[in-house]
Amino acid sequence: MGIHSVAKNSGKAKCSLSRVANQLQRSKLSRRLLLHPLQITIARISREAVGNAKITQLSKSGNDMSRGTPIERAIADAFKNAAESFGVAAYLDDQKFVIRYLKSKEDSRWATLMKMI
Repeated sequence: MGIHSVAKNSGKAKCSLSRVANQLQRSKLSRRLLLHPLQITIARISREAVGNAKITQLSKSGNDMSRGTPIERAIADAFKNAAESFGVAAYLDDQKFVIRYLKSKEDSRWATLMKMI
C-alpha cells in the first residue's frame, strides 16, 4: 500500500499495476471529497495517515483550480500527513508562519501563498 506501490527493477522505478489498483480500491469517494489512506515505513517504523482532496476546486470566478486528479491530490495529502507524523515538514500546515518567514527573508513566494489562503 502507499509508497510500496513503486518497485525497483534493475535501477529503474517501475509501477506495479496491481498495487496501484489496490490503492484505488482503498480510496473512499463521497459526493465532494476523496479520502485515501497511505502508509509509509522508515527504518521499520510505519505511520499511516489519510489524505483528502475535493473532487473539484473552483476559484471565486468559477475557474477550475485543481492541479492533478483528485486521487493524486489525496495521495499527496496522505503522504504529507504520514511524513508529518515522523516530524518531517510539520510547519507546512501553519501557512501564516511560512508567509511571515518568506516575507522576512524577502522571498517573493509569500505573495503566491497569500492568494491561496
